Amino acid sequence: MNDDKMTVIQEMFKKGETDELVPAVTVILDGKIKGVIDILMEKNGYEGYPEAISDIIFKGISTMIDHE
Repeated sequence: MNDDKMTVIQEMFKKGETDELVPAVTVILDGKIKGVIDILMEKNGYEGYPEAISDIIFKGISTMIDHE
């Protein structure tokens, strides 16, 4: 059994007054990945999962750009 569980779901929504379709992403965390994020939240003082996930995404993007 794999304890590393993360489900990502995408939906499209109309953006404000422009009716432009933009993606909305829901992330469901479970198992070891949730545990790792819980540790990062405590270590870095994040107030919740949205703040932690946002920081993880931006730092990941920055790292990927730096290594190209």
